[in-house]
Amino acid sequence: VKSKGRSIADVDAIGLYSLALEFAKSKGKSYGAILPYAQETPTRAKVWAMGRGVMRMFGFQDLFGIGPVYEHSMRQYLQEGPDLGIPTFILVNDKGNQVIPEDKIKGFTCGMQNALQALGTQKALAGAGRYALRIEIDGSLTESKLDYLRLFFEGVQLRNKLWF
Repeated sequence: VKSKGRSIADVDAIGLYSLALEFAKSKGKSYGAILPYAQETPTRAKVWAMGRGVMRMFGFQDLFGIGPVYEHSMRQYLQEGPDLGIPTFILVNDKGNQVIPEDKIKGFTCGMQNALQALGTQKALAGAGRYALRIEIDGSLTESKLDYLRLFFEGVQLRNKLWF
């Protein structure tokens, strides 16, 4: 896609995320969801709160849930409820070492299950014609990667303070 000599390839991640939220707003979306697939800690909770602040900055009501805990009810709502939301899935792509006991797939871990649940939810939403965003973190969610995510949400907030 090119516009005025620029292409979407020239937009950084902060700009792309901001544009996606603006697009969702223009399509009548009224709520945004921050849906991390990562164990909750106090430090992580602060970063998720920043993501929720971004949603409010764009004028969305914000929803929050730690995956896969919310999978049953929220997935059903996102897929079958009114098409008014734009979920952001935050997936930590780390298979981990916690093996699910007696699973039919030998060596299947909780991290693998989380990734598959996130993909399944996104595929179900796409099949229902729904929009979704995804932030993927490669490997375990270390403090430095969490700092990058914090800086990402701060960057979205700072850039968009100038626009609003």
